[in-house]
Parts: sequence; structure tokens; C-alpha cells
Amino acid sequence: MIKKILVAVDFSDASFNAANYAASLANIFNAELVLVHAYINPMAIDQLRAELAGQLDKELSQVLEEFMKENVEILEKKYTIKIDSFVREGAASTVLEECTREVNANLVVMGMKGKGKSNSLFGSTTLTHIRKSGVPVLVIPEQATFKSIETITLASDFDEETGMGNYDLLKTIADKTKAYVQILNVRKKNLELSPSEIAGKLNTSFAFNEINHKFYTVEDDEVDDEIEDFLEDNPSDMLVMLSRRHNFFTRVFGTIHTRKMMYETEIPLLVLQDK
Repeated sequence: MIKKILVAVDFSDASFNAANYAASLANIFNAELVLVHAYINPMAIDQLRAELAGQLDKELSQVLEEFMKENVEILEKKYTIKIDSFVREGAASTVLEECTREVNANLVVMGMKGKGKSNSLFGSTTLTHIRKSGVPVLVIPEQATFKSIETITLASDFDEETGMGNYDLLKTIADKTKAYVQILNVRKKNLELSPSEIAGKLNTSFAFNEINHKFYTVEDDEVDDEIEDFLEDNPSDMLVMLSRRHNFFTRVFGTIHTRKMMYETEIPLLVLQDK
């Protein structure tokens, strides 16, 4: 069950769009929405008297609190969910990690600006948080708007060591929305499934036995390109990938493909954590 959804905001259009998407999702699950803004005091690096630096910091925090209040009020007019908010000084990834633990969030939502645009915050920060987060992260492209979730695509490598519990959030979303799950495996041409991958596929099938799903296998040496091609032919409302941790090779492999898809996807990307 999704009880609390945490959203990173920087008061840009991309982050407010992400907040709207998260609020719509929270509305479905009757979950609480928590908005978080992290900031660095621009005067902290200057050689100023402590009293003056403290006053500037206070004024900055007040301005940011007002911005946050405006965002909360706009969302409260559109949704009936409970909304809380935090404005804290510190590095974005650190603040997000702390707040996620503090409020016991089940999901973190972050915005992503479109292709060719600056990703100064929601590029490096999003990727950093995906690597560090202990909970799933949902990345919302700037132009993506919430609509009914009818089809979800899960990109899977059929790793035998993937625990079935890693799919809990995905199954919760699919069950609540009655979504159809497309489980996509991209393979190099002429490469058969190994015994370990066959076991992994069986585990995945068992994990989704109560969810309407179907397996798809395509052959291509470029995983990311084939995922994009598949989504063009099989439209989805959400793409799901797993962030690997259990060994160096798969962690790097997962990071490379997750990063590329994070920047290029035009639909929400849910990154599940490998527990």
C-alpha cells in the first residue's frame, strides 16, 4: 500500500508538473503528499559576519517557505488529499534521503526537464537519488500529464537473484489501477536464455501470477533503442526498470541504461530498488 508520496520541488514547471502527477497518484491511493525543497544558502561561502549571514539565510528561507505555501495551496484546491511540506537547507540528495526516512515515504517523485533543456537539478540530483534511495523513485517528464494507468511496461533482464519483493510497488499500482503489465526482455541477437535467466523468468512469472501480464522478447544489441522502439509499437503509461546493487557489473549496467532512459523517456519512469 502507498501511504506517503514524497515529491522533490525546485519551483520550476517540471517539478510542479511532477507534484501534480504525484497528487493525482496520491488521490487514487488516498495517500499523503509531502513536498520537499532543499536549498543552499548562496551567501554561505562568502566571508561575512555570522550575524549578517544568519539574517540573509533567514530571509531566503522565508521566501522559499512562501513559494512552497503557494504550491501547496494550488494543489489543495485541486485535490482532497493531505499535503505536508518541508523547506530545508542542504544538498538536495541529502535532504531528500533524510526526509524520505523521516516521513517513511513509500515513493519518491521527481521531475525531469525535456530533451535539450538544462537538467542542472533534475538530472544529476535525480540520478544521484536513484542510486542512493532505499525506496522506489518515479521520474516524471516535463510534458507528461497524469491519465489513467492502463498499460505498464516492465523492462526485465530475468535476473534469478531479483527478489519478488522488489516488485511490490509495481504490483500495488497495477492491482489498484487494473493495469496490464508488459514484461519486456531485450536480448542480444541469437543469444538463448541461460539456465539462470530461465529461472529468473519463472520467478517473474510467479511474482505477477495475479496480475494481468504478458512476456515480450525482442532481439537487439542496443537495449535502450529497442525499449524505445517497443514503446512506440506498444504504448504504455509507465515504464519500470530495476536499479541494480548486488554486484559491480550489474550495477554499472543498470546505471547506464537507467540514466539514458531517464533523460529520454516521454512517459513516467518508475525505478524500483534492488533490495
